[in-house]
Amino acid sequence: MNTENFKIRLICLLFAMICAGGYILVLYPAFQIPMFFVFLMIAIYIIATNYKNTKISKKDLISILVTILVFISLMGYFFIMSKDTIMTVMNTVYPGSRIETGGGALRKYVTYIDNIFLPYKEIGTVNSQKNILSHSAKEAVMFGLFPLGIIFSVISMIKNKKIDLFSVLLLIPYSIIGIFCVFEVPTWFAKITLLSYSASQRAIIALGVIDILLLLRELSKGVKFKNIWVSIFVSILLSFGLVITCRILNPDYVGKILAVFLLGMCFVLFSSAILYNTKYGKYIFTISIIGTMLIAGFTINPISSGVNVILDSPILQSTQEINEIEDGIWLVDAMAFPCPNYLEMAGCAVINATSIYPNMDLWKNLDKNGEYEDVYNRYAHVYMEIRRQEDISEKFILLSKDSIQVFITPEELEKLNIKYIFTVRVMEEFETENLSFELIYNENSYHIYKVNYK
Repeated sequence: MNTENFKIRLICLLFAMICAGGYILVLYPAFQIPMFFVFLMIAIYIIATNYKNTKISKKDLISILVTILVFISLMGYFFIMSKDTIMTVMNTVYPGSRIETGGGALRKYVTYIDNIFLPYKEIGTVNSQKNILSHSAKEAVMFGLFPLGIIFSVISMIKNKKIDLFSVLLLIPYSIIGIFCVFEVPTWFAKITLLSYSASQRAIIALGVIDILLLLRELSKGVKFKNIWVSIFVSILLSFGLVITCRILNPDYVGKILAVFLLGMCFVLFSSAILYNTKYGKYIFTISIIGTMLIAGFTINPISSGVNVILDSPILQSTQEINEIEDGIWLVDAMAFPCPNYLEMAGCAVINATSIYPNMDLWKNLDKNGEYEDVYNRYAHVYMEIRRQEDISEKFILLSKDSIQVFITPEELEKLNIKYIFTVRVMEEFETENLSFELIYNENSYHIYKVNYK
């Protein structure tokens, strides 16, 4: 805002338009709403601290107006072209019509330190009743060294006897989002803050971003903590507190060996951050953070292993060959997420791959009266299984907000135009007078059947 160079201002406008467009086109309110508050507070701070020194010429006004018009035109074109998809998503039970009231994210909030080991250690399956960890993507959080950023900000303002506008502005959404993530809030509170369109497990990301921004802000001020022993004591206290919390909340994941490693890692990171502005603190902290980044990011797929482990799979190659010779619709039978999505990497059309938005025409073939519409009218991972009619009590079952179970009879395969079945079961037992199953691939208990209709 302070530069008077027109070319630089024009470049900034261009990048601002690109960033704003990318942010809007994410089309995932669960992340967008919490992060909007973060961006809003940063924008308020920048404007409040720079507007007095800003000079706007006629050329600037014209360039701003043109940029806004171009932006509106591009967004308008996108929404017109995607109108049907957007309306479909908005009219879903989930995520379109959901109203979240928060709560239940305390574990993710305080156990971020063990998150960086997800590339090395498998986590449990979804079980909200027992609070067992879900899959890696859902467990992802920001590594923000909580609560150092908040502690530094408060101490800095107390020492200087002066309000830091940047810290205060960020602590406002931090408090609101934090309450929403940890506690179930009244519906009116969720709606008025727009967090009803988010989810506590997703909004937690914004807290991590604020933690990082507050920490970097205070480290950049050059504040020194003179008593090294107090700094070490605080580091030990924070390290033990977080590791013990991880052990209590994630007992199946954080074993004794990992706990010891986490303790050492936290102590180095916290102590070097507290002593950042001492002689060697800055270097130790920088090296420690780089090491943590390498542990967390350098070993994830496909960086560490590439995609050959998938592309060289005999199953995938055989599936691809079969589909290239004679393509058709595939059904992944009795295999849970992410197995149905696996065959899509071979270019197969999989009927029960993850539904970004529901195929209402498909499901209404199985539910003529719309009895189960609230179950399948959603973004969903779809588990499908072939059963005899007498073994089916419920056609559609809601497993979780984004996961459904569907049971179909052998007779309904033709209705769904299924040509191939990928399964670990023996399909011959489901043959009828009108259809048979031809085994065309069999390896390591995985079978591919071609459905022949008579």
